[in-house]
Amino acid sequence: MKFKIGDLLYDRDYPEDGFALVVEVKEPKNRRGRWWKNSNGYRCYEILTGKYAWYTTGYIEEECEMVKADNKCPGLND
Repeated sequence: MKFKIGDLLYDRDYPEDGFALVVEVKEPKNRRGRWWKNSNGYRCYEILTGKYAWYTTGYIEEECEMVKADNKCPGLND
């Protein structure tokens, strides 16, 4: 799944590692072959550490998931 700036993500296998906010996206010129999966395509702000880091496109798009809003949150159903 492709993500955009502002999406809040987490690793499906390691949710205890916290969340990351996408702050920059470098879209590959083309997605033919497998080379683009190893390129740094997503710059994220790690909520737990307070640091910015680049992640490979393959890792973010294949191993991570976007946080979904819980309909039971206060203020959503007022």
